[in-house]
Amino acid sequence: MLRRDVAWLVSLVAMCPGGCDRGETVDAPTRVTPSSSFIEATVPGVACTLALVKCGGDVIAHIDFVNESDETVGIQPWDLFNEGHMTTSRFLIIQDGMEVVYRCMMAKRRAPTWEELIHLGPGETTQVQINMADCYDLKPPGAYRVQYACVGNLRRAEVIMIASNIVTLEMP
Repeated sequence: MLRRDVAWLVSLVAMCPGGCDRGETVDAPTRVTPSSSFIEATVPGVACTLALVKCGGDVIAHIDFVNESDETVGIQPWDLFNEGHMTTSRFLIIQDGMEVVYRCMMAKRRAPTWEELIHLGPGETTQVQINMADCYDLKPPGAYRVQYACVGNLRRAEVIMIASNIVTLEMP
């Protein structure tokens, strides 16, 4: 385990005084299949790694973004939960073949300018954490497959897909 992985895990455990269980990380599929809607980011750009931690009734998503390209990438602030809560659905969650519905605010916004985006230069990283249980019903027992996805913008007005690995979370 890398030193930075230990640091964020310690920070997540500190958020969960009753103890936490880490979700199992699984490899992302090589293709989108008809039985799922999971996304594969095929364009080099931003690597996105998702880890989930159960804390009582909460499920904390920890997402690492690493710009692996040689260009600056802009990400919409709300895709990084800069307001401290979700204002749009960015997680695909499947349980027993059915999508778990996002049930929080859906903010309608104008397209941001380049200057309003959060910029990740080549090699730069950022991390975000959000409680998924605030906006998704994760109480029913079973296995949940979870993926984070959003779009990034390059300065030349090109859009790239940013998609995480798929994580399986077991809820008792």
